[in-house]
Amino acid sequence: LSGLQRSSQDIARELGVPGIEISNDPTRRGYVQILVPRMDRRFPLPPKKIASAPTDSYLPIYVGQKLNGDDHISTVQSWPHALVAGTTGSGKTLFLTGLIKQIANESRFPSKLIVVDGKGESDYFGAAPTSAYHPRFPNPETTMSATAVILEWLVQEEIPRRRALLNSLAKERNSRVDGKTEYLEALNRSSNPLFEPIVVVIDEF
Repeated sequence: LSGLQRSSQDIARELGVPGIEISNDPTRRGYVQILVPRMDRRFPLPPKKIASAPTDSYLPIYVGQKLNGDDHISTVQSWPHALVAGTTGSGKTLFLTGLIKQIANESRFPSKLIVVDGKGESDYFGAAPTSAYHPRFPNPETTMSATAVILEWLVQEEIPRRRALLNSLAKERNSRVDGKTEYLEALNRSSNPLFEPIVVVIDEF
């Protein structure tokens, strides 16, 4: 490894790139990884095929491109939490703005947004129409103190409210299935706005 690292500048010159990073591969014993910057960086656009994504996965999202250049399509349902990390200026806010726009424009899978911009700026104003936001928080919040208020409301009020609704729904249907199944069925039918997913985006978490 040390020999490769000493030769990193020579390797970068031969590859025609400004520099490379060489380190141990933490996932495989006995391997090293070499990170080579892309010289043809571009902004990928969401592919048309996302419009025909299967409806059994709630809220498909175009994340970007994989290392091999293939499109990376995921679903908010499958996360359910995501951490966006990167250096200053690497595009975190741009990525989150694109995420917000996709969620707001996806009419097949209704959901409500809550956005906090802890930087105290207005990067996300205009990224989505007011109708895309949860009525309790109809605009992007610009103070970090709002984060605690939002998360406390979700845990102490919204989750108990939904559990109570699920219990009443199960009783009405004499259902023997569990609450999660009831919830997913309600989502897929998109018939009950009381069950709309809430997507919370917190910049500077």
